Amino acid sequence: MSVDVKRKIEGNISTRQKLVGEVNVGGTKKEPEYYKGEYEVTPTTEIQILETSQKYMKDDVTVKEIPYAEVTNLANGITVTIGGN
Repeated sequence: MSVDVKRKIEGNISTRQKLVGEVNVGGTKKEPEYYKGEYEVTPTTEIQILETSQKYMKDDVTVKEIPYAEVTNLANGITVTIGGN
């Protein structure tokens, strides 16, 4: 009969680092769940959620820049374009 018991472990590694985590005593080892979504995101006007909570990630997430351009206009001012292609 296998019993899963979760215990918290906490302590100091050095004067600047703190160790916090969980220890699973008994039971079977569960394979980690990996994030399978996009790792490169372009900002939009709509909300975007990357479902990364409680998942291991194999790489960093890259948030691309928003396209931005400036040109001089006929009124001797500057026209700014944000977004678009």
